[in-house]
Amino acid sequence: MSQLGIRQTDWLAQETEHRRIVKRLLQSLILGDPARYKQPNGTIWFIFDDPRFKPVEVAYMGALFANMNDLPANYTVPQTEGQDDWTKARQQAKAWLENPARTVQLVKNPTIDPDSGVHWMQQVLDANGAPLWVRGGDAVPSNWSVV
Repeated sequence: MSQLGIRQTDWLAQETEHRRIVKRLLQSLILGDPARYKQPNGTIWFIFDDPRFKPVEVAYMGALFANMNDLPANYTVPQTEGQDDWTKARQQAKAWLENPARTVQLVKNPTIDPDSGVHWMQQVLDANGAPLWVRGGDAVPSNWSVV
């Protein structure tokens, strides 16, 4: 099963609305509440675990994280009849990421090398400029503990 890991301190440093967009960017799934794991050095990571991650959606996720500082300040999720309009929010986020003026360009279909020894999800995140505080893989390292 594929897992997306986000370092807690960096995640919490993002604006609330930006975190909401990240959690809803993927159309095939909504990132719910993550499990929390601690590295031996004390660093805490949020782990989102789901078999439905798709390469193209992980590409958008990587590009979003790479360009997070360029998101408009005070961005708010669009509303329709008083409810969050996640379809419109996803469309806006994807259009914003596909803009060629972005700092880090979106690579929708990066080449995945199955012989590299690197999980496909990490390859896609790396190709799209995801920062070191966002990781992808198969499983939490065995020396990490549940918080």
